[in-house]
Amino acid sequence: MRDALAIMLTMTAHGTSLSGEERQCVEHDVILPAEPIREPVAPQSASLAPLLFARSQLHFVGKLIGTALQEKLGLHVWALAVQVWYAHLVVAATGEPVDRIVRCAEDAVREGVELKRPIWGDGYDRRFCFEEETAAQWIAYVERHNVAIGLAPKPWSFIEPPDF
Repeated sequence: MRDALAIMLTMTAHGTSLSGEERQCVEHDVILPAEPIREPVAPQSASLAPLLFARSQLHFVGKLIGTALQEKLGLHVWALAVQVWYAHLVVAATGEPVDRIVRCAEDAVREGVELKRPIWGDGYDRRFCFEEETAAQWIAYVERHNVAIGLAPKPWSFIEPPDF
């Protein structure tokens, strides 16, 4: 089997989730709605309201995530979009475990925005890419999320072109 070329992650903010249908958004080239899909509230987390980023925070949160992934894990970030209730990320394949990537992104946001609560909801959607064409489609898909909220397709200087 060939080695993976890229990894795409979709992380939803704590208290929101993706249904099975929404998890197919990439295949159907659909930008997720601006309003979050709420998770059923677990008794132990009932005291925490869902985390929603303010639109004014999105660029800053993205900078925190991308900078941490690049500096702490040495990842090559090919695309990133941060929305009010989720983030999409495409990175070059790496030996880093996916849960470590997600934890690094969460820690960076928690520290940078000074939140003392969970950032991402339980679970995340992860995909491994083995084809250049698919990786290019994923990158374009994530970039369209930035454009949809008035940002440049690649709004952060840490975003690198793919090396294929």
